[in-house]
Amino acid sequence: MIVSRTFAWAFSALMLVVATSWSAVPLAADSLAADKEEAISADRALLAGEWRVVSIEANGNTNADPVVARVTILNGLDGAWSLLANGKTIAEGTSVIDPTSSPKTIDLKSHRSSLENARGTHYHGIYEVHETTRRICFVPADKPLPESFAGGSETGQILVTFEKVIFE
Repeated sequence: MIVSRTFAWAFSALMLVVATSWSAVPLAADSLAADKEEAISADRALLAGEWRVVSIEANGNTNADPVVARVTILNGLDGAWSLLANGKTIAEGTSVIDPTSSPKTIDLKSHRSSLENARGTHYHGIYEVHETTRRICFVPADKPLPESFAGGSETGQILVTFEKVIFE
């Protein structure tokens, strides 16, 4: 009889632990989701605004001439972006970011472009953003995600460095 009471007590305790553990899982998942949304909002706030291209490196070839400096990108708080050359919109699209991954990741889709071969393109990559500077290293979505901002020849990676346009 003592064994069965002890067993019943242990079994009840175990069931309580299991039930408590399972009920905590959704709370932990909700907390993680809230933390991720908060991180996304924080990075979207940093990314919002107008950014001037400082340099572009594609397959190890860097271009930082004055023509590149006339290319800007406007980022909205909702992930919408517009690419401009000499103040004229040449492409528009959306982005999805994950600042909780390491490195931070970005997914880019072009919805409208004056360049026929750029319409409907899909890229993914990594990014870093600070108050006045940011970098993005991306490739077509069918290529492996870049692991660093190293770029290099024969990688297919495009590394873009930006500076924030500050209006006074």
